[in-house]
Amino acid sequence: FNGMINGEPRRYMLSAVSIPDFLPGRCGAVVVLDDVTEFARLDELRSELIGVASHELKSPLTSLQMNLLMLREGAADLDKRQHGLVTAAVAGCEELGLTIEELLDVTRVEAGQLRLNLAQVDLGAVLRSVRDALQTRFDDAGVKFVMTNARNSTVLLADQARLRSVFANILANPLKYSPSGSVVEVRMSSRQ
Repeated sequence: FNGMINGEPRRYMLSAVSIPDFLPGRCGAVVVLDDVTEFARLDELRSELIGVASHELKSPLTSLQMNLLMLREGAADLDKRQHGLVTAAVAGCEELGLTIEELLDVTRVEAGQLRLNLAQVDLGAVLRSVRDALQTRFDDAGVKFVMTNARNSTVLLADQARLRSVFANILANPLKYSPSGSVVEVRMSSRQ
């Protein structure tokens, strides 16, 4: 709860512990009042820093991504490997954009302002888009990426961008830690 000391606003945390049989036939309690003002200020500063840093990163990232997309569109002179590298760079920008959005989501959750964009989402399409974005990186790492039953249509109510981010984060670990020659398999199935 909030209070004042010498005209300064303070934040307090109240803890109470009951003590049964404090005196014969009576119960008691210990109440502890902690001044958590500094912790609250640090938490507010952390949230503000995340918000400001995220917003400041979005503009140059968007510019970089747009330049890479234009390069990829005019990439007639690039060989297959170079085209794959440009595509991977675009995918990397998209991943970084998702990470920035995740940081912004932290501040939105803390402020009680997180809004989900719920819609009918084809799970297979989301998985395929993540696979396509990560395929060049899997190829470069020498790790085979296999998807089973991803052509099946499983539709669910979800926030597509956040669901895509979840799958990209899940697949980042085997991409980082699987030795060359490994196989990472994603199986999609549904139960009615």
